[in-house]
Amino acid sequence: VDPARFAGDACTEYSIARRSGIAITAEPTVAELARELAPFGVLVDALLGTGFEGVVREPCAGWIRCANDARGRGAFVAALDLPSGLDADLGTGREGCVRADLTLGFAAPKLAFELPACAAVLGEVLILSIGAPSGAAPLG
Repeated sequence: VDPARFAGDACTEYSIARRSGIAITAEPTVAELARELAPFGVLVDALLGTGFEGVVREPCAGWIRCANDARGRGAFVAALDLPSGLDADLGTGREGCVRADLTLGFAAPKLAFELPACAAVLGEVLILSIGAPSGAAPLG
């Protein structure tokens, strides 16, 4: 993605990555990503976060298909906070989201975690403490 399009956290994290010497490559095509993922038995999904709503657009939709195809070939998929493409509050978007074997939720369960229809895309759910105050309650 053109770094000029970044704002907020994405801009900050991009700057940190650049200063840290992390290699930044061009946006992969779906075919390129599929080739890159082929040898791996474990994938970590961190494409989209809790603020996502609506329909996943390309190229991200293609990347999600690649992750799901890899899972179909036996790769283990772990989603960070929630599967990419799943609306954290409404549980919508299940048809186009990552299908995880394990979801590592941060701080508190998302509202969608309680919806039976989401179980198939969440896999096992573990909630991890990330330092949020114990009295903090999720919004929603």
